[in-house]
Amino acid sequence: MTQVITAPEPLPARNERPMIFLAGSIDEGAAENWQTRFCAAFKNDALVLLNPRRENWQTTVEQRARVPEFRDQVEWELAGLERADIIVMYFAPESRAPISLLELGLFARSGKLVVACPDGFWRKGNVELVCARFQVPLVDGLDALIQTVRARVTGLSAQSPAQKLYIGKFLALIKEGHWEYVDRVNSPGAAIIVAVTDTQKLLLVEQYRIPLHCRVIELPAGMIGDEPGSGDESHAEAARRELLEETGYAAGRMEALFTSPSSAGLTSERVTLFRASQLRQTGQGGGVAHENITVHEVPLAEINAWLDAKAQAGFLVDAKVYAGLHFIAQNR
Repeated sequence: MTQVITAPEPLPARNERPMIFLAGSIDEGAAENWQTRFCAAFKNDALVLLNPRRENWQTTVEQRARVPEFRDQVEWELAGLERADIIVMYFAPESRAPISLLELGLFARSGKLVVACPDGFWRKGNVELVCARFQVPLVDGLDALIQTVRARVTGLSAQSPAQKLYIGKFLALIKEGHWEYVDRVNSPGAAIIVAVTDTQKLLLVEQYRIPLHCRVIELPAGMIGDEPGSGDESHAEAARRELLEETGYAAGRMEALFTSPSSAGLTSERVTLFRASQLRQTGQGGGVAHENITVHEVPLAEINAWLDAKAQAGFLVDAKVYAGLHFIAQNR
């Protein structure tokens, strides 16, 4: 049977069953009580549902961090969101749901969100754009939301609990069921940059990659928020920083193109491909102190022949270079 935990009841010490946080419209109790219907749909499943909606909540409580009742509610919600395996978000028509919109932004990159936004929600366009950018599943109603979550729960139930076999400074080796894969320890993913100069030259980098024991031709790229004190670094900020460090070019504009797995069978890491424009060279590039990067500025008219020559010379060419060329061709 499903266990429903309502704020501010204590959260379980461990996630022994799939845990779902109900993060949608409440509007201080004014929004439709969709949480009751959602809980009823899963009453016979082996789940833990975290419901922040409190029937006895007093709307007169001052919403300030110094107020214990308010602080306890918010801290319970944040802890539940972080602990949950799935975050369900239903934007009820005619509701405002400002806190749910905040939570959508906080967890859009987490891979845990499933969102329903029917017609009638005042910021439906914003929700649609955020979900499209970060590949968050988006449906139009509560019934479809329940079906989508049920399918995801089935997938979670079929898995064995994840075990951390090894945790290093940068990577963790995970065993989940019969599968072994790698997690990033200190970064939510990587930024990869397609940058074409005003003279129609594509910026590429060359470096020796120890796992492959050879030199590789790549797009400029790097980890997001992996430097000390930069945990809140945005994907676009990381892309600007890495482009400048590796190539010496500053970008006036950075546009996210898509997010994808880097190697779906090997790692949970996701990479976001950016298009940089309004480029201005301010340095020589080459990377930071521990890197030894060679910068190439290759005319687009010669790029295919140049890449073929590098491959014949024994270099490996990262496939994401060709993904970048696809978007360059589309933008011409």
